Amino acid sequence: MEIEQIRSLQTFMSVEEMDKHVRSFLFRMKAALSEATQKVLKFIWRHSVKYRGVSFAKIETIEKHTQVSRRTVIRAINRLEEEKLLERVETTRANGKRGANILVILHQEDLFLPDDVTPVDTPHDTVSTPSKPSIDQPSTAENLSEAMNKQSESSSCMFVPLDHTFIPSFIPKPFVQAVRPFLNPTETLNAWRTVESAYRQWNMRDPLEWYIDSVIEVFKQTVFAQKHRMIHKTFMGYFYGGLKNRLMQTARKETLEDPTTLYYDWLNE
Repeated sequence: MEIEQIRSLQTFMSVEEMDKHVRSFLFRMKAALSEATQKVLKFIWRHSVKYRGVSFAKIETIEKHTQVSRRTVIRAINRLEEEKLLERVETTRANGKRGANILVILHQEDLFLPDDVTPVDTPHDTVSTPSKPSIDQPSTAENLSEAMNKQSESSSCMFVPLDHTFIPSFIPKPFVQAVRPFLNPTETLNAWRTVESAYRQWNMRDPLEWYIDSVIEVFKQTVFAQKHRMIHKTFMGYFYGGLKNRLMQTARKETLEDPTTLYYDWLNE
């Protein structure tokens, strides 16, 4: 299949648009998908970046990298095709024989994701020096919790408090487990939206879920800074700035490691 034909199969204008549609699908369907099917989807998703929404991954390749059986991979693709997320496009080799199928990620008609909550203020790139502790003034995280509690108390409708088991399934479990000791469910959702907002600032090579370890590490550093009164504005703002810096460094590293990146030869010019 020629390059122009491949480009014609692209279903999205940008990687961000593709990510939005896949996450919308996961928001609706993740609880109904097996762990193996989610692994297969994530692999296909990750390998649909060069030609947005188009994956050339063979069954054998998916089987090798997801550590699931060939039969399970085929069953997962069938399920995703039934749910209208994937479409298989048959290819033909130069000798006329049938080639490997191309997997195309489709638009989701009922696109839905909770609203974004981008922090208003972004902290400085460097960690500021600790300020003198104030006994009478509570920490920023405490202020946030207190404000949310007051808002809840003033509401005309009283609800039973929700725990972390009610958190939407599109938020990765490792992230929920990491922030659970420090944030309530609503704050956890806001924190994940902060992560998504920082991720959109850079043209990352892989889906957000693949950077979860770095995200958790930045969150822990933010907690440390909060405990030592090194944050002068807001907890989420500081977290947002740290994420942007970390993802920027990762994006630059990915660009340098990409064999398709072209460099200008100044010495031989």
